Amino acid sequence: MWEALERLFGGEELDMDLAERCSVVLEELLGSGRLPVVEMVSLRVTDYLLGYVNPWLRFKVVAGPLMMREVEERKPYYIGPF
Repeated sequence: MWEALERLFGGEELDMDLAERCSVVLEELLGSGRLPVVEMVSLRVTDYLLGYVNPWLRFKVVAGPLMMREVEERKPYYIGPF
């Protein structure tokens, strides 16, 4: 996942196909019902997206409902235009 995210945000333009595929994977992980998996997404992916606001602003156009809920729950811990 990390290599995909680095590739996704490394260029100037968002690779929409890659972004949509990442979004699907993240939705599946967040909807897995397995707490360790959800926590892993929260700590590794959500923290990255919100810690560096530009990636989130680019990714949110393809974010699914579970990722949007995750961001809503976590954004009080960050400063930025969410």
